[in-house]
Amino acid sequence: MFTLVAAGLAAILDHWGVEAAEFGFGGLTFLTTFITVFTLPACLFAIPAMEIAIKFGKAGWLVAIISGVLVAVVLCVWLFKSDLNLVRITVFIGCGVFFGALFWLAARLSTPAAFVSDKAQKQA
Repeated sequence: MFTLVAAGLAAILDHWGVEAAEFGFGGLTFLTTFITVFTLPACLFAIPAMEIAIKFGKAGWLVAIISGVLVAVVLCVWLFKSDLNLVRITVFIGCGVFFGALFWLAARLSTPAAFVSDKAQKQA
């Protein structure tokens, strides 16, 4: 919804000749669209991977980062299969590391009990 409002405001301001504000709204529209387009497919891979990792007790930050990198590489190959190069793969891997770590941190902060092993709970 926010993307549609920002795109509409950008179009209106562009019609009035206000280019600086249009650039801001245009960039915001692009950013929100980009996040939506890439977040949803990534979650289709990341959430089941996280559930499997938690089930087997291997839901650490390294598993989340590796999962993020794998998701990023799959998305990069899917998007740029005809024009794949080292720079694009490197950028996507960097984003995978960042978002994998961020995903793990958000999951850890939102439900810390899910990350405590049964042994630790019995000792406490």
